[in-house]
Amino acid sequence: FSVTETAIVGWDVTSAGCTVGGQAVGTAEGATVGYTPKPGEIVTCTFYDTLVSPTITVDKTGPDTSKIGDDARYTVKITNTGPITAYRQSIDDSLAGNLVTFAGVVSSDCGASLAAGAFCTIVYDFTVPAGATDPMLNTVTAVYDGKATLDGIETSDSDDHSVNLFQPAI
Repeated sequence: FSVTETAIVGWDVTSAGCTVGGQAVGTAEGATVGYTPKPGEIVTCTFYDTLVSPTITVDKTGPDTSKIGDDARYTVKITNTGPITAYRQSIDDSLAGNLVTFAGVVSSDCGASLAAGAFCTIVYDFTVPAGATDPMLNTVTAVYDGKATLDGIETSDSDDHSVNLFQPAI
């Protein structure tokens, strides 16, 4: 006979094994254990599973140069590189703040979740403020979770972009 466990989404079968009277029996191959029991034997099989965590990557692009008072347009691409759906917890920019609610967002297709292998993009404008440091560096950080309830395993990634500021010559 053989016993097979089918892991639920978000879990991987790590190992499996069966015992008779405390002694290992059978042959494990992935999530299946095969063994031919003798009449009357009580066989106990155990499967060990590992929770799969989501993984994401963040890529940020923007202009090379700008000046105080001008809009700098940024594009943020978030890719789910993991094997399960990732659920958005936050997407924050060190200068613009929360990119889910930031008024300067031109377009966004980043919803509440991101399927395995999928990506989403946010395009936004940030007005270079007076007193900005040169170069103006800002970082975007995305935090996603493996559960829709946002109480699973978190994953995050960040990327930054530097804009050289110039002063118009008179």
